[in-house]
Amino acid sequence: MRPDPGYAARVTIGEHIAHEMYVAGVRAWPEVRVEWSTFREHIARAPRGKPNPDLMRYAADLYLCCACAAKDDAARAIVVRDGARSVRRAIARVGRDPAFVRDTLEGFWSQLLSGPDPQIERYSGRGSLRAWLRVIASRVALERCRAQRRSAEREASPAQHFVGARLGPMVPIRRGAYESAFQDALERAIDDLPSADRNLLRLHVRRCGVDEIGRIYNVQAATAARWLERATGRVLVAAQQRLAPTSAMPSRASCLN
Repeated sequence: MRPDPGYAARVTIGEHIAHEMYVAGVRAWPEVRVEWSTFREHIARAPRGKPNPDLMRYAADLYLCCACAAKDDAARAIVVRDGARSVRRAIARVGRDPAFVRDTLEGFWSQLLSGPDPQIERYSGRGSLRAWLRVIASRVALERCRAQRRSAEREASPAQHFVGARLGPMVPIRRGAYESAFQDALERAIDDLPSADRNLLRLHVRRCGVDEIGRIYNVQAATAARWLERATGRVLVAAQQRLAPTSAMPSRASCLN
């Protein structure tokens, strides 16, 4: 049976040492108010892993985080004030775009200090609070980058290209009623295409015109255009067949107009 994460903390932090840590926090942050019982419970819950040989070194940081977890406004203001510059730098190392930094900062502070399970509760006192904030900020920024990349990849998919295009006068109307089924049918239809046709559609979605596609395949632009129209027609016909039980899509002819 595996011990729970707080086991080491409860065993290694005795009442006397815990109280010394509490006093250190009170002295470091006189403007912050935390009850002794609240602090004692907090450090007993903190995920600590291996026993920390230097518990007192970051006692004031633990006290501050305990106050933040207890919704103390003064403590939150101190953490934001003291950590703002290093957190911003950590995020900017991942992505320098000002909008990215701004939005990631907003999400970071919200995750750290708000909600029923604020991330500040996970600070264990095994390193400085400022360094810990940098690590968490970097993780939030990296995850945001990955999410943006996944979103961009979805938007660049052939199916998303079809969803975003005006394929005929009736498609947008029917798509509004059956958007999820519409996209699913397109994705399945594209998956069923021969690999050569799928590659053509991917090139087209990446803004390759028929002249460029022709050069890639060493054919005339008119030939590339016919290939592309054929692949598009196959997708629309297959999608129409898949959606037939749900919604009557326009015919291939009307879609290609």
